[in-house]
Amino acid sequence: MVQKPDMRPSNRAIASPLSLEQLEDRYVPATDLGVEPPSTSEETFIDVDHYLAAGREGTIEVVDVVETNLKGLRQVLPYGDRTRPLTEEADIDGDGDLELVVAPMFHFEREFVGQAESRVWVYDYERLLAGQTDPELSFVMFSGYRGGASGLEVLDVDGDGTEEIAFVAGGRDTQRHLKIVKLFPEGPEEQFSQILFPGFEGLVRLVGHPGVPTEPTDHPAPLWAMAEVLDPSGEGVLYSHSQQFVQGAMTQNWITPVNSLLTDPVRLNDAYVSDPDRDGQLDLIQVFVDETSPQRSFPLAFQPDGTALDAPTSDNIDRVFAQLDAEIEERLPPERRSGSLRRIQRLSDDVIAATVAVRLGDSTFARYAMLFDLNLAEAAPIPEVTLFERFL
Repeated sequence: MVQKPDMRPSNRAIASPLSLEQLEDRYVPATDLGVEPPSTSEETFIDVDHYLAAGREGTIEVVDVVETNLKGLRQVLPYGDRTRPLTEEADIDGDGDLELVVAPMFHFEREFVGQAESRVWVYDYERLLAGQTDPELSFVMFSGYRGGASGLEVLDVDGDGTEEIAFVAGGRDTQRHLKIVKLFPEGPEEQFSQILFPGFEGLVRLVGHPGVPTEPTDHPAPLWAMAEVLDPSGEGVLYSHSQQFVQGAMTQNWITPVNSLLTDPVRLNDAYVSDPDRDGQLDLIQVFVDETSPQRSFPLAFQPDGTALDAPTSDNIDRVFAQLDAEIEERLPPERRSGSLRRIQRLSDDVIAATVAVRLGDSTFARYAMLFDLNLAEAAPIPEVTLFERFL
C-alpha cells in the first residue's frame, strides 16, 4: 500500500457574487419538479472486471481489473486521424448481454475525418474483449455532418429495461444537438431531439445512471448535460451550466460560478454519477483540472437539484482526488509537458478506473491506464494504486 501523500492546500475560495446578467435569457433556478432519480439500490449489472481505456487512432485498451494488467488494443472505429473513441457499455436489446456503443469524439482544431455522416457503432462486448473487432451494426445519427460526438451516453430513458443511445453533435460552427435513439425492436427510432444550450459551440458532456438495467423499472433514468463557458480573457472556465432531463423533459437547470468557487483557472475535464454521501440518491460530480498544472483536480459535487453537497462530503471527495493527483504526479515522466485525467469510472464501491492523457512533446502523446482502490472498509482508508501502466 502506498504511503499517504502530502496534502495540497485547498483551491476552494469563499464564493463571491458573480454577475449573471448575460445569462438571464436562459438561466432557470434549480427547482424540484417532482421527478425522483432512481435509487442506487435498483438492480443493475455492469462489467466490473474490465475497464476500456480510450486511446488514439480509433482504438481502446482492454484493462483487466482482476489481474491488474493490460490485454491489448482493439480497433473500434474504422479510421484513425488521432480519433478518440467515446464508449459506453449497454444492453440495448434487453437480452441480458452487454454491448459496447462507440462514437468518435469531435476535435476543436480540425474537421472530423471520416465518413460523410456522424455514425455510431455497436459491438458484442464479450467478442470484443476476446479480440473480435467486427461490429454488430452501425447506423447514422446525423446525416451530412462530420463533426463526431461532443457527448455520448446510454440510459434507460423510458424505464422499459432496455437502454437508449444519447448523442450530442460536436464540431465547429455546429449547435449542440442532442438526439436519443432506441435501437430495438423497431430501431433506430428517434425518441427525443433538442438543441442544448442554444448558441453554445463548446464541449457538452453527458452523464447517465451507472450500471445496466436487468428489468423494467418504475423510474426512467435521468440524463445530465453539462457545458463549460470559458472566460473571454482565457483564464479558464467562467461558469458551468448543468441540466437534467427525464424522458425528454428538463427537470433541473442550474449554473455554477466556477471562477468564484475555485481560485485557479480550470477546465471541466470529466463528470460521473455516484452516491458519496450514502443517502440513496445519485449525485453529480464534476471534475475540473488546473489549466496551469493538469495534475491538480478539483471536484465539485451536486445533489440532483443542483445544490452543492455539504462540507464533510465534499472535503472527502477533495481528499481522494488530491491523493489521486499525487500518485499520478509521482508516476509520470518528468519531461512531460502536460497531463490530465480522462474517463473516470466507478467500477465498484471501492475501485475507480481512469485514463491519464499525457503530452510528452510537440507531437508526442501517451496514455496511461490507472486503477485506484479506495479501501473504504479500513478504519483509516488510504487509497492504493493497483495499476498505472502506459498503453500508447
